[in-house]
Amino acid sequence: MASALGAREERGRPFLAMLADYLRLKTLLLVLDNCEHMIEPCANLAADLLQVCPHLKILALSWEALGIAGEVTYHVPSLSLPDLRRLPPPQDLTQYEAVRLFVERAADALPTFSLTDRNARTVAQVVQRLDGIPLAIEL
Repeated sequence: MASALGAREERGRPFLAMLADYLRLKTLLLVLDNCEHMIEPCANLAADLLQVCPHLKILALSWEALGIAGEVTYHVPSLSLPDLRRLPPPQDLTQYEAVRLFVERAADALPTFSLTDRNARTVAQVVQRLDGIPLAIEL
């Protein structure tokens, strides 16, 4: 984290104190991703930094709330999905948000990608298995 922020660690000085001093006067949005893997350490870090850094905002991305004072949670809903039992033709599949996102990202990675009769069911199955979760589709 210190490296990403451009802060220099100081030998013999606690990391939290060094980071708090570095961030104290900055106006900054700090994004903590995948907090569900380390809820307690992320919650402690966020709470400690927010207490001493008046212009700091933290966006914590997690499947679980951190449970700290002042936290506001926002549930990101799944994107709309087609019904695999009644799959529309490929040209109509992009009306579903999950399929549209998949097609956009696939075309970014492979410019020749397009939704066809041949791959439409597979694309629909992939976004269905990913429950229409935007981040999962992005990855």
